[in-house]
Amino acid sequence: MMKIFIGIITSLFFISVSYLNAKMYAIGFKFNSLETKWLFFGFLLVPILLAISMILSQKGYISHLIYKITVAIAGFGLYLFLGAVALLFIYGLGFLFKFNIPYYFSLIGLILSLGLGVVGLIQARFIKVVKHEIYFSNLPKELENKKVVFVSDTHFGLVNHKKFSDKIVNKIISLNPEFVLHGGDFYDGPKINTLPLTESWKKLATLYPVFMAPGNHEEYGDYKAFLNSISQAGITVLDDKKTTYKGIDILGITFRENRGEKNIANLASVDNALKSLNIEPNKVNILINHTPTALKIAKENSVDLQVSGHTHRGQFWPLNYIIEYVYKQYAYGLNPYENMFVLTTSGVGTAGPPFRLFNTPELVEITLKNK
Repeated sequence: MMKIFIGIITSLFFISVSYLNAKMYAIGFKFNSLETKWLFFGFLLVPILLAISMILSQKGYISHLIYKITVAIAGFGLYLFLGAVALLFIYGLGFLFKFNIPYYFSLIGLILSLGLGVVGLIQARFIKVVKHEIYFSNLPKELENKKVVFVSDTHFGLVNHKKFSDKIVNKIISLNPEFVLHGGDFYDGPKINTLPLTESWKKLATLYPVFMAPGNHEEYGDYKAFLNSISQAGITVLDDKKTTYKGIDILGITFRENRGEKNIANLASVDNALKSLNIEPNKVNILINHTPTALKIAKENSVDLQVSGHTHRGQFWPLNYIIEYVYKQYAYGLNPYENMFVLTTSGVGTAGPPFRLFNTPELVEITLKNK
């Protein structure tokens, strides 16, 4: 019953959005009623195609190109909607104060909306390196001043495939790290052939140790198959596990849904998972936790540094404001939590529309320092 209700609400939402889009752009371009109806159906077709594409992707019945085009169109649809909202405000003012709004406002809104989408598409292909120095007590001397690369949210799948995977791996190799941490969402979820994607990661794992904890998008597909392919690439998968590297402990926990700070059941699950790892307080402990949450639990279990992804820093404007509201100061960057550090990356891949507007994909280079 709940699914039917959600389906009805979602359908009404997209119908309303499509009507608003059609109406606002039609007013500016002085379309007649028939032209406006066709424009409405054109806008309505976007969420329908997206829904069909997502269903087919789970079965492996859609090509990379068609899926990529579909989600890109959906991204442009978002910015066209924002443009329509702006036009509604402008035309509303014109109606209230009884002055005519020139037709070219709709043209400007259309150009700006499409322009933002194009910029987002381009920006998603450039990767920057963000550098941090993090100080630890009891850091083994052989690791002092060594560099660690932290990467997250690669979202390999129908949109970001082999070429993108090779690009990331080559970038990591150029940084020559001591070891590599992956914060989860290695895969995007849809059914794909994983072998081409892991070829480059096999090369990376022969050069440097790579440690990874799963994210929520691993669960959107064949979870077991995804983790097996990652392990077969030589990556150490830390799904509620611990490993030791040159005197420091690297911990990883699986994604736990709705791990808000007030969700007692899920916080207890995180606590139990960490306690089962027999964490040693006198050692440096680095935790890979896909989401920047359960910080109090991590600190109480002697974690010195928690690395997280998941937020994408909103991925594209203006979603960053929502992410900052939800995760506060831990939405992005390096921040203290009492005597523990929390490092949240914006990630390197994309989920849904292949856009990253005002939000460049990144790799994080961590220099290990002794206090």
